Amino acid sequence: MGERAALASVAGFLGESAYRQGRLDEADRHSLASAELGSSDDRSNEALWRSVRMKVLAARGALERAEELAQAAIEIASRNDLLDLQAGIWLDLAEIRRTSGRAGMEAAARQALVLYERRGHVVGAARAKAMLDTAASRP
Repeated sequence: MGERAALASVAGFLGESAYRQGRLDEADRHSLASAELGSSDDRSNEALWRSVRMKVLAARGALERAEELAQAAIEIASRNDLLDLQAGIWLDLAEIRRTSGRAGMEAAARQALVLYERRGHVVGAARAKAMLDTAASRP
C-alpha cells in the first residue's frame, strides 16, 4: 500500500528497544531505517530516530556527533510541544554527558525535569530527580 509513516515509527521504537538491550548494531540499523522511511514533516519520527542514533553514537565514542543529533532532536520535538519526547531526549543527553564526563549533565537533567513536571509525567520526573541527586552526591 505504500504506507511508510507507521513503519518509520515502529523502526524508531525498535531501535530504542534494541539500544536499551545493548544491541547497538541493531539499534543503529533501526534508527537509519526510521530516518529513511520517515517523512521530513513527521516531527515525532524525526526526533525519535535522532534520539536513538545519538545514543548509539555516544556509546561508540562519537560524542560530538551525538551532541549535534541531540540538539537537532530537541529542536525538532520543541516545534510541536512533544514534551515527553523532548524530556526524554534531554534526559538521554544528561546520561551521555554523565557517562562520558562531559560538562552540562546537570543542566540537561534539569531541563528534562522541568518538561516532565510540566507534562505531569511522574515517572520521568522521578528519573530526572534521581540523576540530579546522583550528581549532587558526587565529590
